[in-house]
Order: sequence, then structure tokens, then C-alpha cells
Amino acid sequence: MILIILFALIAAVVIVLNIWDNTNLDKIEKYFKAQQCVNVSYIQGQYQGLCPTSIMLIKNGFSVDISKDKNIVFYEDIKDMEVNKKKIQITSAVKTIYLEFKEENIAALIYKKVEEKR
Repeated sequence: MILIILFALIAAVVIVLNIWDNTNLDKIEKYFKAQQCVNVSYIQGQYQGLCPTSIMLIKNGFSVDISKDKNIVFYEDIKDMEVNKKKIQITSAVKTIYLEFKEENIAALIYKKVEEKR
């Protein structure tokens, strides 16, 4: 009986955390849509997307505050870019960011699109 209660409690916690995580993901996806970002991808706990004037990265976490948790690099600030298999390294005057992708062809496509917007 105690084992059943323990498993039920663990299941309830997992369900609540999953629902909480989905509301964060919805909030981030709506924000990207509102900013008119395209090629939005989610990898390793981070959303990355190409917006009209910048590249935006938003980390997913237990609680997401979009005003603080986003990382933005404007296209005109990009100094250098390198593509290495599934990663793109983008260096601006202020910071260096890394975009990661599941496939090399997607990384090459995004690299090409960013080059066009620079």
C-alpha cells in the first residue's frame, strides 16, 4: 500500500512538471511568432531562431522570464561566422554565440541565410 502511494506521488510530480514545462514552451513559441522569427529550432534546452533584424536564443528553464533569458545578436553586429559540421559560431563586437543543429545540412542552410542578411 505504501508503495502504491509512493508511486502515485511520484507520477503526480512528473505530470505537474511536464505541464509546467509545456506552458514555458508555449510562452517561448508565442514570443518567437510575435517577433516574426523563422527557422526556430529547439536543441539542448534552448530555442534559437532567425528574426527579421537579429538572431535570438532563449533558454528553457523551470521558470522562463523572456525579458531576461534571451540572448540577441543583431545581423549588422556580426563580425565573423564559422560553420563546423552541426555548429555555427557567430562572433559579434560584444559576444560569441553558438547555434547547434541536429543535422549538418540544416546548419549549412542557416549559415547561408544569416550570410544573406548580414
